[in-house]
Amino acid sequence: GIAQPEKLKSRQEVYQEITPKLVFYLGKTFAKILFDETSKSPEEGVFASVSCDVRGSGLWIKDIFKRALISSGINVNDSKMATTPMLYFSVIYYNCDGGVSITASHNTTEFNGMKQVKGVRNLETKQEIWPKLMSFDCINTDRRGNIQEINEFEYREAYKIMVKAHAVLGIRGWFERIKDKKPGRELQEEIDKIGQEIRQIQKEIFKGLRLVVDPGSGAAFFAGEIFKE
Repeated sequence: GIAQPEKLKSRQEVYQEITPKLVFYLGKTFAKILFDETSKSPEEGVFASVSCDVRGSGLWIKDIFKRALISSGINVNDSKMATTPMLYFSVIYYNCDGGVSITASHNTTEFNGMKQVKGVRNLETKQEIWPKLMSFDCINTDRRGNIQEINEFEYREAYKIMVKAHAVLGIRGWFERIKDKKPGRELQEEIDKIGQEIRQIQKEIFKGLRLVVDPGSGAAFFAGEIFKE
């Protein structure tokens, strides 16, 4: 079997509970969810963003999950090492249908997990993922997806602007402005425009503050840069 249902949870011990077989079939299950909820066919093109934090196990888990998606006809954006909020942003930035962040959040290094989203909505592990996994409800197709190359620097810089905008404008202040923009030049121009507008305001807001920044799992290594700017 793939796993024992009574022991399944969103974050598990690597090798003991998270195995290559489990990761592969979770990837196939996620592909089926994306196709079902988007009502797209493999020929129409479904896209997913995949990232991991700094845990050593994240690399092999991400690699197997990507292979499962590609073998199911999903086109994959490898968003490299990223925080979970960065993964959510990459789904918007690259106009993906969903995404997965390989992380166990605050848990110690022997744990890992897979946070899966459809659009920017978190999928419920027990209600939406495990039933399909345990019934082997996967998509069968001869069409393979592709790996989409991303500009990692451009994507991270755009995300940094959005973090600042979140502090200055709140989520509605920036999300409403970018949600309907076409990915690519139109979206990037709006993000740059927001960055220009908040530049002076952010300096006033953070003026005089002395901060200690904890990068958490290490994927937020650039957090200090945001506040310095």
